[in-house]
Amino acid sequence: MQYYLYYRCLREGRPNYRADALHAVFLVLLSKLIFSQHLKAAIEGATKEQLGSMLNVEILTTKNNQKEIAEIEQKCERLEECLLNDQIEPSSYKKWYSKLREQKSVLQKEIDDLARELQALQEKFGRIIPLLLNARKVFDHCKMASRQRFMRKIFEAGLIYDGKKFSASYLHPAFMHLSEELKEESLLQLVSVVSATNWLSDCSVEIAIDEDKLLAAENQLATLIVELIAETIC
Repeated sequence: MQYYLYYRCLREGRPNYRADALHAVFLVLLSKLIFSQHLKAAIEGATKEQLGSMLNVEILTTKNNQKEIAEIEQKCERLEECLLNDQIEPSSYKKWYSKLREQKSVLQKEIDDLARELQALQEKFGRIIPLLLNARKVFDHCKMASRQRFMRKIFEAGLIYDGKKFSASYLHPAFMHLSEELKEESLLQLVSVVSATNWLSDCSVEIAIDEDKLLAAENQLATLIVELIAETIC
């Protein structure tokens, strides 16, 4: 006997919907949420800012570590002078010299590791960012927790599934221009909350979005997308 995962309606208790069918429609919906040229450019810009922040951390850490390494080398030189002047026993010299060299090794390793990690992140971002052409691509490249944050950003008020298509009372402004196309393809119906008893209805009123607000919303979404990708690959 074969078993399937199901989703159950939280309001009515039934009917139940097969998870594989729901997931398939959901992924098609995400693939239709295509990024505008501005959003793609904003993602590239946010990526540069993210890598710039990481580079600043590496530079600061390297600078601090190099300063400590220089201080350790001075201590080693003074230790050698003490040994040559018979101010310390050879056994004491070996003990302290070994500790100082170990400290230096740890600091240098941290510098080297940070450089390698940043280089690896740059390469990963370089491979992934050009692929982010729609919401499905971001979803596929994220961990579960990051996926949930991403979905809450796009469908702020949640999604409802009726067995055939999804409905929502909110769609991120970056994708509002696709709402009619999504409706025609029976993927997403925008609805409005009416009352406690009749809580959803068709949302047929055209929503005008201010251009500046749209660009700002896309910039915010781009920043979130880069953060989520960073969470996944770091």
